[in-house]
Amino acid sequence: MRLSFGAFDGHSHFYVAVIDQETGQPVGNITSQGEIVVSLFADQYRRKVASRDEATGFVAGIEYVLNAMDDATAKRLAECNATQQHVNA
Repeated sequence: MRLSFGAFDGHSHFYVAVIDQETGQPVGNITSQGEIVVSLFADQYRRKVASRDEATGFVAGIEYVLNAMDDATAKRLAECNATQQHVNA
């Protein structure tokens, strides 16, 4: 898993998708409506941050932990995310 997201300035209202570069699938988002909120894997990992640097650190930390987990657990998280996206569609 390699997570990435597009540029944002941290000051205006925005929505940025967080994408798993290995699958091309969205796994979360970063939004701002006065505060920056990172939400990954159907809100299983959610954090309010103060800057793009903090968002980058949070996303990188989640990526590291999930990559360290065994394949079965990572598969369950991916299935949960896919189910949540289907429900939201």
